[in-house]
Amino acid sequence: GLEDRVIESEKIIRDFIKSRLLPMDERLTHRGIGMIHGIDFEKLGDVSGSVARECFLNGMIIERAGRNDCVLKLMPALTIEEDELLQGLEIIESAMKKVLGERQ
Repeated sequence: GLEDRVIESEKIIRDFIKSRLLPMDERLTHRGIGMIHGIDFEKLGDVSGSVARECFLNGMIIERAGRNDCVLKLMPALTIEEDELLQGLEIIESAMKKVLGERQ
């Protein structure tokens, strides 16, 4: 059942990013496949580090990648439970709202 679980988790991640994270700023971009996704903050300047730091303060370790570390990298365990996945996505959403709100 791992393959079915990964397919469902990918849909949750993709839908969350498209419906709740990307609408925060039209300059954000996203790419990903399977359970590996990235939110690219390059067009917003030095923001990904602040978002990662805010995630850490809320109990989640998240990496950055890409040119100048401008991409927030999502790479949860393939066996992550749905409630934990949603909790992590909501931590990212909260961090992005705080950081992007402070920049306005």
